[in-house]
Amino acid sequence: MNSLLALGKMLRPLNLFLGALAVVISATLVPEWPALSQILLAAAVVVSFNAGANALNDWFDYPIDKLNRPYRPLVSGALPRWSGLAAAVVLFALGAALAWRLPAAARNIAVFIALPFLALYTPLFKGLPVAGNLVVAGIMGTTFLFAGAAFGHLQAMWIPAGLAAGFNVLREAVKDIQ
Repeated sequence: MNSLLALGKMLRPLNLFLGALAVVISATLVPEWPALSQILLAAAVVVSFNAGANALNDWFDYPIDKLNRPYRPLVSGALPRWSGLAAAVVLFALGAALAWRLPAAARNIAVFIALPFLALYTPLFKGLPVAGNLVVAGIMGTTFLFAGAAFGHLQAMWIPAGLAAGFNVLREAVKDIQ
């Protein structure tokens, strides 16, 4: 497996697509269609943060993945272990830098709410069943709030954010039960 393919696998493209899709769905829910540049910029922030979180998760979960997921790129040796942490730092920095080009509310949601929770999820919250589930659900809901703020219509996104968070609480609870 070449390094670029392994990097793509570590970043989990389907998850990245779903994050970008949430931004596009948010664009359809606001009163006026945002500029394509705003949609792409908001999607780039979401994708960068999501990819960074996936890379950081693989870096932290290396010992667990050696037993449970030996096919993962870091564990299999397709990528050096340090590349998970390096990719996370670069992707989080890229997402934060892009967020500074958005309106203040979107920037604040991205940099001061989403980023800390994404960075702390695996080392701090993942092992806490209820707290970890709530953090994941909150991050999912925050995606809609962030997009609404990026498009100048934060208020329009509270219901979709609540639905996304509620659905994810249930999803995470089912995963825990399994």
